Formats: sequence, C-alpha cells, structure tokens
Amino acid sequence: MYGTMAARKLVRGMETLPGLRQAGAALYEQRFARAENANLFRGVYCDYASALASAPATKPQGYDHDEPAAMYDWRRKMLSPSDYPALFWLSRLLAANERHVFDFGGHVGLLYYAFSRHMPMPSDLRWTVCDVPAVCRRGEALAEQCGVSALRFTDRFGDCRGHDVLFASGSLQYLQPSLAEMLIEADARPRHLLVNLTPMHERFDYWTLQNISTAFCPYHIVVRERFIGELVALGYRVVDHWINPDKGCLIPFHPDHSLSSYDGMLLSLPD
Repeated sequence: MYGTMAARKLVRGMETLPGLRQAGAALYEQRFARAENANLFRGVYCDYASALASAPATKPQGYDHDEPAAMYDWRRKMLSPSDYPALFWLSRLLAANERHVFDFGGHVGLLYYAFSRHMPMPSDLRWTVCDVPAVCRRGEALAEQCGVSALRFTDRFGDCRGHDVLFASGSLQYLQPSLAEMLIEADARPRHLLVNLTPMHERFDYWTLQNISTAFCPYHIVVRERFIGELVALGYRVVDHWINPDKGCLIPFHPDHSLSSYDGMLLSLPD
C-alpha cells in the first residue's frame, strides 16, 4: 500500500478540512524540496516538461549523476515481494532457452545479482543493462570487481535488437515516449516483454514529480488499457498480468491520481 493508514488519514484531512489545505500544501512543499532518504511525489502535470520545470533547485534532476548511480546497492542482495512474479517468468523463459535479456533501466544490474541468488544463470546468458551513462559506468566497474562476465551495459535503447527478452522493472515511468513508440523507433521486436512495477491508472494519463532522495525526476502514470493496446497492435499478446500490492504512489492533495498498487505483465509474440 502507499503508506500507513495513519499517514493516509492525515493527508486526507489536510486535503479536505477548511484552512488546512493551503497550509498543508506549503509545509509539504518545504519537505518535498529537501527531504532525503525518502520517496515522495508532488503535483500532477500534463507532460514531462511541465513536471521537470516544477522541480525545486535544491537537488539535481534525473539519474545521470554519481549519487543516484550509487543509491540502490541493497537491491543486489535481496528481493521485494513484487520481484517474485518477474523472477518466476524469467526463470521460465531462461528454461525455454531464451538467452539474451535486455534489462531496460536495470541500474547496475541490480536484479541480475538479486535473481542469481535464487535461480541458476545459464553459462551462455547475455544480460544487457540499458541505463544512463553515470549508472552504466558504475555498473561496469562493479561487474569487473565481482567477476561477472554475463553483464553488458549500454545507454542506447536501440541495442535491444537481437534480444529475446526485454525486461523493464520500475523503469518505464521515467520515459517520455511509450514503450511501443520506442520499439517502433528502434525497429525492434523482442519475443517477450517482461514488465514489472509500472504505475498504471484506469482513466488518467499524467505526470508527477518524484523526489528519489538524491534528485528530482518526472514520473509518468499511464492508462493501463492504452499501454496494453499499443503493444497488442505491434503483435504482442498478454500471457500474464499481475498487481504489485506492496508498491504505491501517494500524491498528496491529488487523491484521484494516487495509486495503491502497480502493475506487472508478460507479453509475447505468437510462435
């Protein structure tokens, strides 16, 4: 869920009680601008540029900096509950001899390291991580340090051509174009699209601004039916669809745009 019951009640009270909304919004803005060791969201915007323009000047923007590149080391050593559906399906795909994985937004290969603790990785596996340059540099150094030969790094989405599985866990919300648009632009059709931890709304398509502790990032919430429809139009079919109930997006003062769960799914091209 997207916070404790007490926290949600407090936010609701600040949103609705006379005199509290304006004061609460000002207090939240101060916290949002400077909070560290936090994952916060603020505002609803029509596009990426508007969300980015609203960012306070107190932190850098985006992940392409040394501090964001070093944020998630703990994720290499443990899984969250929402990782297990992706682990299940990826193990099935690897067992079916799908050997080339394109991990879009995979940071330093976090889930390669975490998954390898729970399932055998084939000796001929090629796992390519696509991320921003600062993250790729750190990932390459870490892979060399750990003696991991299966990992490759790139900052070009077009390098997904020739891969069997495009894996995107918690990354598509940072895109300006949709996944379908990027696949069309890259002229790429991986056989399988394994999508996890993606915020989707029943009705609204919008952006918010995220404080990831070390930087501010525009954050995209898509309409579920449209997201799936665009990929079906490219020839994919939905093999499985699940909900991540331990992941949510609370946008104070915007209850209709807050989410209590995220989505995951596997889409495949027919044989």
